[in-house]
Amino acid sequence: MSEAAPIPMGRAATREREEIAPPDEVTFPELVWAHHLRERELRHEDGADFYDGPADQRYRAFRERFEKAHGRIVDEFWCNDNASAVVVTLKHAGFPLRFLGKDPIARIYCATNWQTAELPPDVAKLIHEGEALGLRAREVLRSTAQRLVIKRLFSVAAYMLGYFDGRKVSREEAEPAIAEAREELVEIRHEYVTAATRSAQIVYFWGMVIGLFTLGVLGLFALPFLSDGLDIGRKGLESFYGTAAAGALGAMVSVVARMNSNSFAVEYDVGRPTLRRLGAFRPLVGAIFGVTIYFVLASGLMYGDQPADHRSFAFYAVFAFIAGFSERFVRDTLDGVQGSGGEGAPVAATAPEIPEGKPEPPAAD
Repeated sequence: MSEAAPIPMGRAATREREEIAPPDEVTFPELVWAHHLRERELRHEDGADFYDGPADQRYRAFRERFEKAHGRIVDEFWCNDNASAVVVTLKHAGFPLRFLGKDPIARIYCATNWQTAELPPDVAKLIHEGEALGLRAREVLRSTAQRLVIKRLFSVAAYMLGYFDGRKVSREEAEPAIAEAREELVEIRHEYVTAATRSAQIVYFWGMVIGLFTLGVLGLFALPFLSDGLDIGRKGLESFYGTAAAGALGAMVSVVARMNSNSFAVEYDVGRPTLRRLGAFRPLVGAIFGVTIYFVLASGLMYGDQPADHRSFAFYAVFAFIAGFSERFVRDTLDGVQGSGGEGAPVAATAPEIPEGKPEPPAAD
């Protein structure tokens, strides 16, 4: 039976660990610990060949692999006494998307448990709240708004770590710094909500554009079926497609108008793909409302005293646009049509008569 190999101890064990290649993917806590070992070697060695030392080489290898996976580190703060740090990375998209103008993604990374373990609980809570807000900003925001929020969150986390690094501070002494960081975090959260709302509205709008384009493509594919299969005449096709387009455009104009008046609320935290899909359905809903109003008008359930053949395309288009613009108009119209027949049998509504001449004043009592 062969004897087990002896377990290396002391400097031999250190050299053996140093010869092991770093993993293919390095997590941020691993990078922070490698940096801490590097700083510890700097303090205990004479520094003559520090940049050729094994700890420094290990840290540089870890950092290279971390940046390869998560993006270049653009802002960083490392604690001196403990293995804790906060950094901001900026990862660019691949060549095709980058050429098409896709913005780089900023992200904040925090590894602070070694530092905050001996500090007041509020410090760790604030740092983790900032990190969570940074993750939301990465998913929801883009471009300059994203980088500004991430940069401010990094400043708060770096301020908290730097304030307590290498110092023993009582809770009473730490309270002003904690209160200042808390106020700054409230302002950052307000800035995030404002930017996220506007960003979500933009994503929703482009979703509507995609939905309108998709609706047009589907309409082209459905044209042979409507014209040949259902034998709808040319005038009927014009009215059908025209009211569908007018309703879809009315829905889009309604959304844009409410965006400009800050009365259109969207749930920005659901994610950009979900917002884009919700926006894509908006023109479809408007088109359905427009076509529904067209059928109501053409069937004589509204303004039945006027023959349907004498109604122009503009007549149907205007009502279809209003139907897409105002969902309440459609609801009130359908309720009126349903309730006009008593027991559910709809009766043709007539347009109100306009009296001729000047109205007479009411008789005095």
